[in-house]
Amino acid sequence: MYRERERQGSKLQDKEVLSARAASFTIWLLISFGMLFQFLFIPMLSRELPSTYVEFQGDGLSIQLFLSSITLAAQSTLFAVSFLLHRILKGTLINRSSLKWVNTLAISCSSFSVILVGLLYWLSIQGAAGPAIALGLIGAALVAAAFAFVTLSLKYVLKAAIANQQELEAVI
Repeated sequence: MYRERERQGSKLQDKEVLSARAASFTIWLLISFGMLFQFLFIPMLSRELPSTYVEFQGDGLSIQLFLSSITLAAQSTLFAVSFLLHRILKGTLINRSSLKWVNTLAISCSSFSVILVGLLYWLSIQGAAGPAIALGLIGAALVAAAFAFVTLSLKYVLKAAIANQQELEAVI
């Protein structure tokens, strides 16, 4: 019975490792697409939108800045998650140095939310924020803010786990 549980435990561990690796691969794929978007599509969009839509005439630089900021915030969020996944795979997550990556994750999610609100404000000034766009941006900003707050909550759990591990190591 014990050996069967032990084998099931290792299977679960293998599944966890497989899931973490699949997540890492997917994240790096998304980061790569973000780079492609950053260097190919954003410059193209920032040239085409002002020439196509009257609302955006003369705003190519603003369009490029907003889209680039959103892409960079998303990429930094993905990078922080990928690094934390790597630490999980190595078994080094419960370490003080992980806190800087958790902070990076919270800051990038917060930044993403603020940038989306700024984009909504700018689109409203341009007269280009229809109800669907406004609701989509508000929803996305709220989701990003929620991720930031959840990340901060989990940071305190991580701090407690680090303190407990240090206390345990002191006893042993």
